[in-house]
Amino acid sequence: MSSNQVIVRQYGNIAEDKTAGLLGFSMASTVVLGVGSVLVFLFIMASQIWVAAGVAVAAFIVATVLGSKDRNGRSKPERWIARGMFSRTEKKNRTTYKAGPTSQIPDSSFRAPGVLAATEPVSFTDLFDHHGVMLWHPKLKTGTVFVIANSSGLGLLDQDRVDRMVGTWAAFQRDAGSNTELVQVSVTTQSTTDPGERLPDAVAVGRAQAGSQSVPAFARATMD
Repeated sequence: MSSNQVIVRQYGNIAEDKTAGLLGFSMASTVVLGVGSVLVFLFIMASQIWVAAGVAVAAFIVATVLGSKDRNGRSKPERWIARGMFSRTEKKNRTTYKAGPTSQIPDSSFRAPGVLAATEPVSFTDLFDHHGVMLWHPKLKTGTVFVIANSSGLGLLDQDRVDRMVGTWAAFQRDAGSNTELVQVSVTTQSTTDPGERLPDAVAVGRAQAGSQSVPAFARATMD
C-alpha cells in the first residue's frame, strides 16, 4: 500500500430523530403497553386468561395507532385533535387573517399571523455596521435574528476548504454554547426553483472577474 494515500474525511451527522419509547414505539405507545402489561399480569394472577388476552390485544392496537406517523410526523390522534381545533376555530370565523383597519387586533396594526402575532420587527446595526431586522417578543423579552448563508454555488471546494468550513462552524457552535443569553441556534435549509437566471449571472460574474486576462478558448466554449 502506498504511504501517500489520501484519506477523504466524511462529515455529517444527519440522522432521523429516534423515538423515546421502547422498541421503536413512541412514548405514549410505551405508556399504553406498560399499563396493558400490568393489567395483563393482574388478570393472569386472577386466572382470567381470556380477559388478559383481550387487554393485551387492545393495548397493542391502541399503541400501534398512537405510534403511527404520517409524512409530517403526526400520529392519528394528533391529526384528530388538530382537525377538531381547526373546525372549532373556523366556526368562530377566526381562521382568516385580517390586518390594518379590518384587523381584530385592538390597535389594528399590521402584524405577522399565527404565533408571530405577538412579535414586532426591530431594526438594528451590528458591530460590523451591517443593518438587520430582529423579531422582538415584548412579553418574553426574547429576540430572533435571521442570518442568511448561501452555498458555494458553481465553485468547486477542495478538502482543505471543506475542513476549514467545518472547523469554523464547530467554533461558532462552541462560542454559541458559551453565551448564556443565547437560547437557541437552528439551521433551516430551503431550496427554491431556479428561475433560469442564476447560471447566466454566475457566468457573467466569472467573466467580469477574469477581466482582460487571457482565457483559453476551450474554457470560454465550456462556459458558453
